[in-house]
Amino acid sequence: MEKYLRWKGKEIASLFLGLISIELAGNFLWNKLFSGISPYLFTFYLRGVDMVFIALFLKCKGVNFRAVGLTNFREGMRGGIIASLVLGSAAFIIIFLLFKISPREFTWPLPKNLRVLLIVYPSLPPLVEEIVFRGILYEFLKERQRTWIAIVLSSLIFSLLHPYSWLFLLIPFIGGVFFCLLKDRFNSLWAPLIFHIAGNMGLLLLPSFLSKL
Repeated sequence: MEKYLRWKGKEIASLFLGLISIELAGNFLWNKLFSGISPYLFTFYLRGVDMVFIALFLKCKGVNFRAVGLTNFREGMRGGIIASLVLGSAAFIIIFLLFKISPREFTWPLPKNLRVLLIVYPSLPPLVEEIVFRGILYEFLKERQRTWIAIVLSSLIFSLLHPYSWLFLLIPFIGGVFFCLLKDRFNSLWAPLIFHIAGNMGLLLLPSFLSKL
């Protein structure tokens, strides 16, 4: 089993304070100076700043990204791909049956702007979120609580930081639970990361699919 770092409460508080500050500053700059840039693309740039901050944060503790769970690459990739294929297939089958959409009705090739988003957007944001919420916060909570409580608390915090609407808080919460379970099952952050990337890609494609209704 991979041994994870032990975190102090003040370290977790510093991490989230720094990331929230970056987010607030980024939103201010986008509204005032960069509103002409796609919000998806600007979010990608902002997550790049987050990654630099996280790298410096880990360096202060004398560790690198392997210390937060980016290990067991093959096993983690295998688990993430299997979970993505199984749940992704189930989701598409439900959509087909529920809305009676034929795959032949989907637009192909995809619009250029959507193709760009599928390349740049689903990768970096999930990497930041998996490191922070499953690699650091979840492990911090597991040291102090039962595993199921740590799963619920970390997933709840994860969902509250995705405030698209009160209804859709349920989606990131359920996703957070799956991400924690995948991480524990395959003892690797790669498993939830791959599943998270696949899920983001699915959410980007879903509006195009439903527009066929």
